[in-house]
Amino acid sequence: MKPENVIIAHNVKLLRNLSKETQGEFGKRVGASQQNIVTYESGQFRPKPGILLELAKIAGVTPETLISVKLKTDKSGKITNLPDRDKELNRLRSAIQDILENNRKYQESMSKKVMDLLAEMQQLTANQAK
Repeated sequence: MKPENVIIAHNVKLLRNLSKETQGEFGKRVGASQQNIVTYESGQFRPKPGILLELAKIAGVTPETLISVKLKTDKSGKITNLPDRDKELNRLRSAIQDILENNRKYQESMSKKVMDLLAEMQQLTANQAK
């Protein structure tokens, strides 16, 4: 194992084990082959930037954290040693997801109201034609 790859190797294996996926399944999810996952976990090679970004998204950390901090988990599988910047990024991601979900619900509600009003207008038009 290359010394500069020790941390990323640990983190890739940790993330895969937390997901309870085989190397092949995990590879498909992040856009890598099963053999690539083997080489990342063994520390032979580092993931390419695109794969590193996908791994960081799964972990909820920055790519920088993924290659520089040996992640630790509690018994439930929650990562316990996130740097403050990653905690703040996760808080912001969660807030954005909440806003997007609320916006989606609002749009659905408005669409239903518009459809109800259109149906009411059609009914009024039909009644006037009689």
